[in-house]
Amino acid sequence: MRKCLSALLAALAFIPGCAPEGTGDLDVQWTVGLTGSCAQANLGFVAARLETLSGTLLARRDAPCDAHAVRFRDLPVGSYRVRLSAFDGDGVEAYAATVSDLSVQEGIEAASCLARLTPRPGTISLSWYFQGGRLCSAYGVEDVLLSLFSADIEILAQSFRCDRGAAVLEGLLPGSYEVRLDAVDAWGVPSHSFAAGNLLLRPGHELSFDAELTPCQGPCW
Repeated sequence: MRKCLSALLAALAFIPGCAPEGTGDLDVQWTVGLTGSCAQANLGFVAARLETLSGTLLARRDAPCDAHAVRFRDLPVGSYRVRLSAFDGDGVEAYAATVSDLSVQEGIEAASCLARLTPRPGTISLSWYFQGGRLCSAYGVEDVLLSLFSADIEILAQSFRCDRGAAVLEGLLPGSYEVRLDAVDAWGVPSHSFAAGNLLLRPGHELSFDAELTPCQGPCW
């Protein structure tokens, strides 16, 4: 029923003399993850963006995260979408939420919605080099095999041309990771490696580091 009403209002807006009249208010409330705690998630403020259903930005309201609500006033009757961005102490958009198909109707009571802010994915970017520089051919290396672990479980394995010199892993859930690199020759035989653990990826952040590929002491595997 709600979707039918929204579609009807949208259609009437394009018929001269038939656009819905009047205005109303919209209350947007939020909670944070499982605990609901802004402090625990290190969130400072929330930016609420009001859009049309087609994505046109109409208004923005900022509020402290622990206010847990903003109000958009005197909105024309119709359907809207709200995008919430929660920023941490470093100014990074760490949590987010989107609520669509919010119907504002004329009247005293404001329309309301409750959104749950969830952690945004992060990125791990790394570059590699050898003790004597970055020239892979000088070490007989063709490819670099990258393995990403979480809780000792391999969640990603990917091969890169060594001359590329870097890799970017996007869309990763926040948490603790371990990374292993193995430099191999044209026959897939490893000669150099790198390993790092306890890499803490925070929501919405990018974790960057350089990896020094060192000669294997015995078998690389």
